[in-house]
Amino acid sequence: RSDGSPIVIKLPHAVLGCAVSAVMFSYSLKILNGGLYSMVHTCWWFSTTLLLLGFVMHRLALDRELSWAPKIRAARVVLEPACFSGIGVMFFTHLHDTQEIGMWFHQGFGCMLICLAALQLLSVYVHSTQLHSSEAALLARSIAAFSWLLAGAWAIEMGAFVFMFPGRRGLHHFIWSKMPQAFEEGGTLLGINMVLCGVVLAVMQHCTKDQEMASAIEDDPEAQKHRLLEPTEEGAEASTA
Repeated sequence: RSDGSPIVIKLPHAVLGCAVSAVMFSYSLKILNGGLYSMVHTCWWFSTTLLLLGFVMHRLALDRELSWAPKIRAARVVLEPACFSGIGVMFFTHLHDTQEIGMWFHQGFGCMLICLAALQLLSVYVHSTQLHSSEAALLARSIAAFSWLLAGAWAIEMGAFVFMFPGRRGLHHFIWSKMPQAFEEGGTLLGINMVLCGVVLAVMQHCTKDQEMASAIEDDPEAQKHRLLEPTEEGAEASTA
């Protein structure tokens, strides 16, 4: 979001994601056998459904210009970091795949979700105290965008490298004639991802004109009007100095 708040996506995408997540949550309830392994999956899908439901409600409120749209936005500012952090902690501790590379991917993804939650909160705070055009606000948006790119790329690669084929096998099992240590392989993939995500973000920022960046907020016309905090005079003076 160009104003630092939680992202707002198109309604069909939000509805589809919420529906799929709700189906998976319902399925996880049916196979819940009382064990911790199954309960963790149920908690994942419940948290994901809750996140996507917020996407749907926010989009509906904005499209219909409902008076409670700012309240939904304010609720998402708190709810989403909590959900992302909770999912991240469970990904880090849950023994979903005991392969070394599987553990590396899951624990890495958990750390990324926790960082994403913290950086999203940081971005909201910076934009509530600084002008939108300030260097601090631009940096906060960039860091938050980088965390989304990195977590998304890592999640896709986790599926491709570990779970693409039956029997919990993926590209990891077919690329190497001699299996490398998971720590070395995972670290190499993480480093490559960080560099590529940085390049993609830099290209996106370079290709986005200043006018387009300023008008991007039009997708959420209430965003600037209903900030959680108004920029302080000291913050405004510091940003324009």
